[in-house]
Amino acid sequence: VNRAKESSPFGYIIKPFEERELRTAIEIALYRHEMDQKLRFSEERYRSLFEEAPTANFTATTLGHITDCNGTFLSLFAFSERAEAIGFPFVALFNKEKDGAAILEKTLRDTRTGQEEWALRKRNGEALSVLATLILRGGELRGYLVDVTEWRELEAQFRQSQKMEAMGRLPGGVAHDFNNIITAIMGYCNLLAEDVGDNPLIK
Repeated sequence: VNRAKESSPFGYIIKPFEERELRTAIEIALYRHEMDQKLRFSEERYRSLFEEAPTANFTATTLGHITDCNGTFLSLFAFSERAEAIGFPFVALFNKEKDGAAILEKTLRDTRTGQEEWALRKRNGEALSVLATLILRGGELRGYLVDVTEWRELEAQFRQSQKMEAMGRLPGGVAHDFNNIITAIMGYCNLLAEDVGDNPLIK
């Protein structure tokens, strides 16, 4: 019996047995086999979604140490291999570690951060902006990150170009308004000059 248990069978029956017992054991074994297949399929599907996702996915302990991550995560943070990332404290990826510690504490308290923008950095110190969701589930932290660094850089460039355009329009606007005032003054001066003419009473 012990040897049978060690082989992890889907079911077993001890001799002598009745036909009804055999039928029951077979049905239980088939059911367990079906559930095992579904579980394996579910795990493989989750692993496939985790690995192939365009988002940078990671899992971590409640202390914040990374336990798993996908290829996008490794590439985003410039880890050379998965083993280098495993055990790494994810709060150390923040520009300010105290911000990461605060987010970790908040997630452990509320179980989910919702989508937030985090200021992070690569292993080489290069700045990153990501939209992040961090969830506590089953005693494990799960993080999903979307790199928006390029978007933020383009937004900053656009805002700067708008400022420069506004600065360029300002002198032109001032000159235009000033010319309008000068034109009005010159017009009144001409009218006065015509009214005065050769009047000897006005010197």
